[in-house]
Amino acid sequence: MRISLDELIDRIYENKKSLIEDECRYSLICGKRKQKLIRSEGWNHEIDGLVKLFEKENEDSHLCSYLLENGDFAKTLFFKELNGTAKKEMRKHIKNEVTQIKDTFNTLYRLYGSSKKIALSQILGILKNVDDYAQLRFNPVIIRGGRYVPPESYYEIENELRRFEDEILNNEGIPEIKKAFHIHYQFVRIHPLRDGNGRSARVWSNAYLYHKSIFPIIIPLGERDWYAELLDKACLSHRRNKKLTYLTSEEKELFKYFAIKINNEYEKYFTQRLMRIIK
Repeated sequence: MRISLDELIDRIYENKKSLIEDECRYSLICGKRKQKLIRSEGWNHEIDGLVKLFEKENEDSHLCSYLLENGDFAKTLFFKELNGTAKKEMRKHIKNEVTQIKDTFNTLYRLYGSSKKIALSQILGILKNVDDYAQLRFNPVIIRGGRYVPPESYYEIENELRRFEDEILNNEGIPEIKKAFHIHYQFVRIHPLRDGNGRSARVWSNAYLYHKSIFPIIIPLGERDWYAELLDKACLSHRRNKKLTYLTSEEKELFKYFAIKINNEYEKYFTQRLMRIIK
């Protein structure tokens, strides 16, 4: 049966509530101090701490996993094809990038925890740490593999960022999952940075979800092309004369994919918890 976007969002909130109840019961039974929900032992995508990331026997798989979830898709594919000295050098580069992404994520998370109202300028200042070229652009840019062309002039970029801040970031009436989607989608659509726009969007939206105690969006490498196609169609369909909260059918399809990925993390968690109980 085909599930609607609204049903998916309701299911995510139901799963969040169930997880809270589940964690409370688990804490009482085990006598453990209740920790941040997303840091529970059932989540295998923990970002904070990156436990055993560089264990030798799992080093390559962990590096690839972390990059495809939070980093550069192209670099992940390239890394998988290397060997010998080239792979050793690339591993050093990736290790630095992982550190940059982790630090950016943690800084954004702390910012959300300490401030009620956050200015876009604060966010952009933090996102500069994602990539050496993550600076505001002044020239047109092309998104690889897509037909969509982002705003070209600095004036257009500034205008779109201002709308984004006013209509999304400062709009307290937007539900948290919808706001996370817009952070992810609108940032990529505007494409305000010279490089690192996709990584910035993923790290930022996941830091916001993490702050709200909601599981993150994880895009598997095998779905990269499908995700890129949905994103391209959504951006092409965008109506610039409408409010950003108005979504075309193509944008809703992207939002649905976004919600499915979040819900999948909950389903994975509950399956893992059930398997531990059975054992």
